[in-house]
Amino acid sequence: MNRIVLFSLAVALNLGMAVMNIPAALDALMPLYQVSYVHISILISALWWTHGLTLIPGGILADRFGVGRTMAASLALLGLSNFLPIFSTDFYFALTARAICGIGTGMGFAVNMKLVALSVSQKKSGSYQAYMAGCVSLGSIVVYLLLPSLMEIDWRFIYMIPALFSLLLMPFLGTHSFPGSNRHSSPPSSLKQIVRLPKGWILGCLHAMCWGSIVALGSWMPSFVAESRGVLSTMPFAWAGAMVMFISAIGRILGGVALTKLSAYHIAVGSILVLCLLYLCLCFGPSAALVVIFGGMAAWFASFNFGAIFQLGSRMVSPNSIGALFGFINFIANVGAFFFTFLFGWFKDETGSFAWAFGILAVFCFSSFCLGHFGLYKTAAGPAKVQ
Repeated sequence: MNRIVLFSLAVALNLGMAVMNIPAALDALMPLYQVSYVHISILISALWWTHGLTLIPGGILADRFGVGRTMAASLALLGLSNFLPIFSTDFYFALTARAICGIGTGMGFAVNMKLVALSVSQKKSGSYQAYMAGCVSLGSIVVYLLLPSLMEIDWRFIYMIPALFSLLLMPFLGTHSFPGSNRHSSPPSSLKQIVRLPKGWILGCLHAMCWGSIVALGSWMPSFVAESRGVLSTMPFAWAGAMVMFISAIGRILGGVALTKLSAYHIAVGSILVLCLLYLCLCFGPSAALVVIFGGMAAWFASFNFGAIFQLGSRMVSPNSIGALFGFINFIANVGAFFFTFLFGWFKDETGSFAWAFGILAVFCFSSFCLGHFGLYKTAAGPAKVQ
C-alpha cells in the first residue's frame, strides 16, 4: 500500500470526525449555545445540506484542477471551519462555520474518491474505495469514543480534533506529487454529459438505497427498538445507533475484500435484493431481538456493496471524468438519505408506526434491483467509457 493511499485513508478518518463531532457532543453544545433540540438539529443538518450540494462541484474541480489543489482547498476549509467556533459561543457563528465545514467535507469526499481511483489499478479501485469509506465510518466512531472524556476538560475539543487533524494532513500535500489524469486523453466530460449517462443514474439509485439506509437506520434504530418493546424512551437503546455505524464500517471494509474474489455486478445488485427482503421482514413488526438482527443485517448489506458500486462506475468514464461521475452518484445518494430519514419520521407521526416506511423502502429496493439487473449487466463484462 503506497503513501498516497495511506494519506487518502487518513483523510477519510478526518472526514468521519468532521461529520460526526457535533452529533457526538449534543449534551455539551445545547447548554453552551442555549438552544433547543430544533436549533441543534439545524446545526447538524447545516453540514449535510452544503455537503450534498458540493459533491458534484467538488468532483468537477478535481477533474479540472487536479486532486492536489482540490484536496488542499478541502483541508483548508475543514481546518478553518472547525477553528473559528473555538473563539465564540454564538450559535449563529457556529452555524455559519458548520455550513462551511459541509463544503469542505463534500469537496473532500469527492476528491478523495478520485485520488483512490487514480492511485491503484482499476481492478483494485473498488476494494480501496470500500476501505476508504470504511475509514469514514471509523472516524465517526472515534469521536464518539474520545469526546465524552475530552469534553470534561474543555468543550473546545469538539472542534479542535478535526481542526488539528486537518492541519496535520496539509504538509503531506507539499511533499508528495499526486497522480493526474492522462494528458493525451480527451478533456473532462461536462456535467451535462455525466447527467445523460443512464448507468450513472442507476448506480446513483443503488447507492441511494444503501447510503439512505445507513443514515436512516443510524438515526432511527433506537426508535425502532423502542417501538418493538412498546416503550416511548429511546435513550436506553442509543447503543443501537452506534451498532449500525460499527457494522457499516466493517461491512464496507470486508466488501472491499470480497471484491478481490467476487463480481462487482453481483455484489452491487445482489445486496439490494437482500435489503428488499430484510425490509419486508421489518415491515411486519417483529420482536425487539429480530429488529436488532434484521436492522444489523440491513446495515451490513447496505454497506457491503459500496466498493462494488464505484468499481462499476470507474468503468463508465475516462479517468479525467471520474471525479464528476463519483460526485453525481454521491449526490443522488444524499438525496436518498434526506428522503428516507424524513420518510420514517413522517409515517411515525401520521400512523404511529414505522411499518409503512419499511414497506415503501422494500418497494424502492426491489425497483432499484430491477434497474440494476437489467441496466448494469453489460457493465460487469468490461468498460464502456464515455469520453
